[in-house]
Amino acid sequence: MPPWPHIPYGETSFPRIRRNGWLYVDKTRFLRPLEDERYVFFIRPRRFGKSCWLSLLEGYYGRHRASELEALFGGTDIGSALTADRGRYVIVRLDFSAFTDKLETLEERFEGYCDLRLQGALERNADLFPDEARRHILSHPAIDTKLNALFEYAGEYGIPLYILIDEYDNFANTVPAHRGREAYESFIHGGGFYRNFFATPKAEPAKRAASNGCSSPGSRPSPWATPPARRTRPETVWHTAATMNEPVRCAWVGDDPIHVAYHDDEWCVPSHGDRYLFEMLILEGAQAGLNWRLILGKREGYRRACDGFDPVRVASWDEAKIERLAADPGIVRNRLKIRAARANARAALAVIEEHGGLAPFFWSFVDGVPIVNRWRSMAEMPASTPLSEWLSRELKRLGFKFVGPTICYSFLQAIGIVDDHTRDCFRCRPEPASDTG
Repeated sequence: MPPWPHIPYGETSFPRIRRNGWLYVDKTRFLRPLEDERYVFFIRPRRFGKSCWLSLLEGYYGRHRASELEALFGGTDIGSALTADRGRYVIVRLDFSAFTDKLETLEERFEGYCDLRLQGALERNADLFPDEARRHILSHPAIDTKLNALFEYAGEYGIPLYILIDEYDNFANTVPAHRGREAYESFIHGGGFYRNFFATPKAEPAKRAASNGCSSPGSRPSPWATPPARRTRPETVWHTAATMNEPVRCAWVGDDPIHVAYHDDEWCVPSHGDRYLFEMLILEGAQAGLNWRLILGKREGYRRACDGFDPVRVASWDEAKIERLAADPGIVRNRLKIRAARANARAALAVIEEHGGLAPFFWSFVDGVPIVNRWRSMAEMPASTPLSEWLSRELKRLGFKFVGPTICYSFLQAIGIVDDHTRDCFRCRPEPASDTG
């Protein structure tokens, strides 16, 4: 039996995938819908392969790749009926994933990188951009003014451009998390270099539309000695394909899919279901001395072991059951924590009996109103607070185990009594509107 073709997990080069015959999910069927609409906001699913998608766009639309169309797209969906726009664009492709939060040199590195990428695009298409034109475009001091010169020249001579920008929001993920919101706003607001950069391609389509997308062949003299031959009706087709990373999240999340799902769907969400509150109490106790990622990875094991987190069943565990669980690799095999789960189930049942449920008891500590902190960064977030210390004392008094102040603070976050999403996180609640009446 012949070996299976290679699965190119993490591969970002579409040409390399095709040349090597690696397995690939054919996404070329999305090209026609993109061409059918003048302006498209393409919402991709997670794990779509955004960088590889941009590489595909460059391979299909780039005039410098026109001779490779058959090799790259033969046998694909689009290859059966190539569109008229294939292989006719000057591609300017940028990737901002490499930029970090070193603000002191960020602008200089950004300008230098963009300058090199623009220079490469012009040199690959030297037949359209003679020496005088390239020198004029690259002589401008900043990338936004260079782009303005590029757009002006391309618009006059009907040169179609395709601007491909990968990881355009990388700055939004790294700078606020490490340097704070004020540092981030310094280059995206007002005259900030990043704002100026994006203002140029964003404004260009509207400018072209206002002038019907073309200029008169004899509208003004050319500053270049040997411009390319003008078309009868110069046209510039403007496409900007900018891929967006995941939304900005609290810095502790990272890119682990289990962390992401928990953060987005559960963490700091106000919860009032007794079964869920008991689940979080068990899982947070199991976390003591360990890490939350480990516990989330064993969550299904705990769900099975705890009979769906039913406190009645957990409270009935006998020593034989505890010994069986101590050998269960699906949970933390610590007898003290397993016995603590039983003790907590029995204490929880007593609370339910006295207060009518776990939710009325826990939410009484804040009079039913969650605490929303809106920290600027993770560095401001405490490990415990007077509230968690108070809750810890009460729980210990009632017979609960593994409920120190730090565990209790994590528990308060888990059930949404405390909302600690940082200000840069997309899950952070907005500031309440001020009463101006």
